[in-house]
Amino acid sequence: MAMCYSYCRFSSAGQEGNDSIRRQEELLTQWMQRHPEHTLSPLKLRDLKMSSFRGKNIKSGDLGKFIALVKKENSPIEKNAILVIENLDRFSRLPPRQSLQHFNELINYGITIQTLSPEMEITADNIDNNNMLFPVICTLQRAHEESKIKSARVKSYWANLRKDNKFDQGHLPAWISQDESKRPYIENEALKTIQFIFYKTINGTGLLSLVRELNAKFKPFGKCISWNSCYVRKMLNERTVLGEFQFHKLNDDGSRDIVGEPIPKFYPAGIDESTWLMAQASKSSRARRKGRRANDFVNLFVGLIYFDDGYPAHIRNITQSRKNGSTVNNG
Repeated sequence: MAMCYSYCRFSSAGQEGNDSIRRQEELLTQWMQRHPEHTLSPLKLRDLKMSSFRGKNIKSGDLGKFIALVKKENSPIEKNAILVIENLDRFSRLPPRQSLQHFNELINYGITIQTLSPEMEITADNIDNNNMLFPVICTLQRAHEESKIKSARVKSYWANLRKDNKFDQGHLPAWISQDESKRPYIENEALKTIQFIFYKTINGTGLLSLVRELNAKFKPFGKCISWNSCYVRKMLNERTVLGEFQFHKLNDDGSRDIVGEPIPKFYPAGIDESTWLMAQASKSSRARRKGRRANDFVNLFVGLIYFDDGYPAHIRNITQSRKNGSTVNNG
């Protein structure tokens, strides 16, 4: 009898509705029914819309957290536990050498890796057997090559778009739309929100106050479920609102680099250049006012001390006047 931990993953948002999770969970249910001696853990490992080609699911996903938990001293994961996955390509699409490194971290601890399609029970006892090792390596190699080819095709596609100054019409700024006939870009209701953000910034509204106002007055757009400072800051900094488009390329480590010069007037501009520059100046002036409020005092503990309820502690400077006209600081 062993505790089983199920792991499900798919790569992109486009796969969210294509039955991937239902199929993986159905295979798991059928396997558990055939093995009633095992117990399914309530801890579900899910890396949804997360690619494994560059190892993101191991670096920051549930799978990586599970591996770290397994390796932890006095780990709560049992030595004979089973990690149940549909196929090894769900585990990793890294180059086989790197995939095997993470694979062995679990195997060496005593974890059994059970695949469901096809069914393979991989343990420390059988991994060195050629009948098991070769299929594992071949599957990992195939998974990596498939993703490598797909990545090359995507890079070629984007390279041609950059060459012709074209762009995938499915990815547009939030304030721009197209109708079904793919006529020229049209501005939508979100443009009012963009203009409000820049107007308030020019008039001295700080970022946190602006976020509160946005959540009170405007519905968030894009992938945000509510307005947040990171998204608003990004919107204020990027020149897309001026109608510019900038191509990027995705590196093998997942980072992005700028490619070529920005294309002006690619979109209808949400604001004009002078409005954008005034907003940048207003932000810069507020940034210069940050820091210590007096010439004779620097709070070295700012951001380091918190109360038990999680709120940060602050120092209050209270100045009192004496009868002789002098003042005393009782901060």
